[in-house]
Amino acid sequence: MTLNLRAGLVARVRKHVLSLPAVVLAFLGWYVLAYVDSVYRPGNGTPIGWWGWWDQSNYLKSVIAFSHLDFAGSEYFAPPLYSLLVAFTGFVVPSPFAVVDTLLFLSYLAVMLSIGARIYGRWITVALVVLTLAAYPKLTLDQWVIPWNTSLSAALVSLLFALFFHFASRAARWNLTSSFDWTKAAIFFVAYGAIFATRPLDVVVCFPMALVFFLKVLAANFIGASRKLSFAGFSWFCIIVAISGSAIPIGYLVFNHFVFGNALGGYFGAAGANGYFPLSAFRKAVSLLLDSSAYAETGQSLAENFWPAIIAFPTLVVSLFFAPLTVRIVSLTILLQFAIYMPYADLLPANLIRYMVVHYFKWTLPWMVLITCGQFVQWARSARGKRGGLIPVGASIGLSILLANLKVVIPDFSYYQDWRSAEHHAVYLQVDPLKQFDTIDIKGGPNSFAELMLGFQYIYVDERRLRPIADYRMFPAEWGSRIILNRPIQGNNLRVVFSPPAKELLPGAGVSRLGSQKIFLRCYVSLCVSQEFDATAVPAKAASPNQHKNETLRISFADTGNSAEFTKDGWLAPESWGRWTSEQRATLRFGRQAVPVTRIELEVTGLLNSQRSMQPIAVLINGCEVGRTTLNFPEDVGGNLITAAVPSSCTKTYEDNEVVIVTDRTPSPAELGTSGDARRLGVGVQTLSIW
Repeated sequence: MTLNLRAGLVARVRKHVLSLPAVVLAFLGWYVLAYVDSVYRPGNGTPIGWWGWWDQSNYLKSVIAFSHLDFAGSEYFAPPLYSLLVAFTGFVVPSPFAVVDTLLFLSYLAVMLSIGARIYGRWITVALVVLTLAAYPKLTLDQWVIPWNTSLSAALVSLLFALFFHFASRAARWNLTSSFDWTKAAIFFVAYGAIFATRPLDVVVCFPMALVFFLKVLAANFIGASRKLSFAGFSWFCIIVAISGSAIPIGYLVFNHFVFGNALGGYFGAAGANGYFPLSAFRKAVSLLLDSSAYAETGQSLAENFWPAIIAFPTLVVSLFFAPLTVRIVSLTILLQFAIYMPYADLLPANLIRYMVVHYFKWTLPWMVLITCGQFVQWARSARGKRGGLIPVGASIGLSILLANLKVVIPDFSYYQDWRSAEHHAVYLQVDPLKQFDTIDIKGGPNSFAELMLGFQYIYVDERRLRPIADYRMFPAEWGSRIILNRPIQGNNLRVVFSPPAKELLPGAGVSRLGSQKIFLRCYVSLCVSQEFDATAVPAKAASPNQHKNETLRISFADTGNSAEFTKDGWLAPESWGRWTSEQRATLRFGRQAVPVTRIELEVTGLLNSQRSMQPIAVLINGCEVGRTTLNFPEDVGGNLITAAVPSSCTKTYEDNEVVIVTDRTPSPAELGTSGDARRLGVGVQTLSIW
């Protein structure tokens, strides 16, 4: 008997440990370890090595951080389920997650290879997965191991796939006859609930799979031909599902409440500040997945970097009707992964590849190749004996051709003459108040990605300030700047103010154009390619720059500005964008050249995150409080304007006038957990305009 057990163990080792997929997994694991180890460095640029974070100094930091429950670094930057791990390691960098995330990545690969080998065959599955990872390492391997990535979510989704396939591969398994069977079913719903604490939207993505699993078990155990519906048994089953699925989400919400003071935590607040716009999802999907030119980007869409997507998406749709149950579930989950995240405002062609926001979908790409090629092979085999296989093949090819010809274009541009102020870096124009638009092109505007995406930019429609990210994004274009609005709007007077370091606009008349994006077939619209500006702007009426008319003094706090002659106490050194106050009260003085003062406008940014959700700011002139506002997280993250009228009694005619900017306190970014910056910061000031 001992000999038989030993022989059986050897056979299992040969079958599983020494199998080709296991060898490939070991190779891929070593590749990922070596690759990430050679790339990731801590902030000072010194190589750390994979095991460097276990050295004595970092280990002591970990113990100290854990003993003091120092979760500050995890609230904003890391997904919720990483909070404990972040607190234990004491700092938010890729290295502490490398080993854990690599194991999760390998488990994801193991599930995919195992399911694929059972459905399509071992050799074709291994070949397709290896070729996908080798041909597209930037999309499938690069930056997989980072704290806010999807490795944990992908592993949990893979666990759901594995359990679903285990039950679906044999119909009798849906009938839970032992405690072990019930345990496996409970684990499925535990994993489903855990997804909420990694990427909450993935709960919606995996909901059809969980629903089908629930209904299959329900039908097999309580509604089958041999059993009558038992209310007691059904109730116990629902209770088990509810407890299993909600245990981790409830624990996570309680954890957030006691640690961060908010059950949803800063991760949700930061994500929600970007906005979610389902009505623009289809238009955005075409730009993001197929052709990025509508965002003034070339070569940034998914299909332009991963061409199998053109064939894969139609094949996934067809597989919903002509594939085994497990393949249908995987296909639907992949399609929902794209559909659910597409309306998210932070997902753009400009950052899909450049900043690797493709991590939302990274786990889907090898699956897409595997299902596409595997299903074509299966359909081709079934077509030999009957014509049934020709229908899905033809449907997939036809949909692929249609998909490849979709394009987002702007067929109804309207050209306007605008007025430009070089001093104020602003563009003013008056537009048709009856016309909706979601695209604004400014000829000659900034054409640097960093200047537009990272600077302080303002857009006003009839003096209503739009919110960056949540309402609009700016992109560099060959003609200057393109502004994409998340929702079409209407208005009459339009004002676009660029950050002073971003662009020195030439004064006088210019040309801007407004339009509305639409989806067309690529071959049938002549304007698909044309992006040139018309030489004649119509109408020729430019909006009057009333906002800065008769301005007597403008102080720029950037390092290229003139703030040095005015600032006194409570200021840090100027930077490229502006200047931070270092105390609760920061003072500046100006002389008689700017009196009498009737109105001021101050461009400021606050130091906000979920731990400091409000920041009061007040402006005093010669002791008179003339302006007060409270910035709130997350809606006021970025640039803000404080505009106030100044009573004549508050200005001095024959003496210097003193302006004081007041805030409640001056924490450091390190104290708030947003960065390692130890400076005490109050208010970020960009410009002060005085009338």
